[in-house]
Amino acid sequence: MQHDAMRPAPQPVGPPDGGALLAGADVAVLEGVRTIDGAVVDVEIAEGRVVAVADGAPRELAPPEGGSRDAAAERSLAGEPALRLDARGWLALPAACEPHAHLDKALTAARFSAGTGDDLVGAVAQWRELVPHIDGADVLGRARTAVERYAARGITTIRTHVDAPADGDPLRLLDALLTLREEPRDR
Repeated sequence: MQHDAMRPAPQPVGPPDGGALLAGADVAVLEGVRTIDGAVVDVEIAEGRVVAVADGAPRELAPPEGGSRDAAAERSLAGEPALRLDARGWLALPAACEPHAHLDKALTAARFSAGTGDDLVGAVAQWRELVPHIDGADVLGRARTAVERYAARGITTIRTHVDAPADGDPLRLLDALLTLREEPRDR
C-alpha cells in the first residue's frame, strides 16, 4: 500500500447502521474495516479481488475532497480512479455460499400439481414423473436463472447436487450444469 502522504483522502462508505451509498463503485481500499475476528485492517482491492490486508489502526481520516460521497461514486462509476473508502464501523465478511443446492430441480415447483410434493416422498415421486420430459436446455435455463438470483443476493459459490435419471441420456442434467459452471467464471 502507498505511503499515507501520497494517497488521496478516503471517501465515507456511509453510516454503519445504514446501507452502503457507493454500491457499484470501483473501490481500491477499504480503510479501517473490522474483520470477523475483531481486527481493524485496511483491505486493498484490485480488479474486484482482495490483494492485500494491512494493519489499519484507527486514525483520523480527512473528509472527502471536493464534495459529497455521491459525487465520488459518480466519478468512480464514470471510469475515474478507484476510491479509497473510510470503512470505520463496517464489518468485512467472506462472501456467502450455498452449500446444498439442487440446480437441476430449480424453479420446477410450478410444474407440480397443487398440494402434491409437500413432503420428501411426494416431491421425489413428482420429480420422477417430471424428469423424463426435461432436457439439458431446460435445466440450463432454470439453473442460470437460479444462479443469477443467488448472485444478486451475494452468494458467490454454489455446491449443487444433480440427478442422473434412468430415462434418456443419464448425463443430460449434469452436462447442462457443467456448461453453466463455465459461464460466470469471468464475473
